[in-house]
Amino acid sequence: MNPMQVVGAVGFQNRRLEIPKEVDPLVARIIWECWQTDPNLRPSFAELAVALMPLQRLVVPSHLRSI
Repeated sequence: MNPMQVVGAVGFQNRRLEIPKEVDPLVARIIWECWQTDPNLRPSFAELAVALMPLQRLVVPSHLRSI
């Protein structure tokens, strides 16, 4: 799909792009939860912050976490 087709599919047809299989399962779950069409089913910012914490350990060196 070109960018305009993606906009149309997501914005007007409630479709979502496929999450690639190689995406970390935790990341895929967060994406899926954020894509819920009902805003009440989407995570709050606080819930996202908690969900993202385990991922921080994967990308931020331990000596930088205390800064």
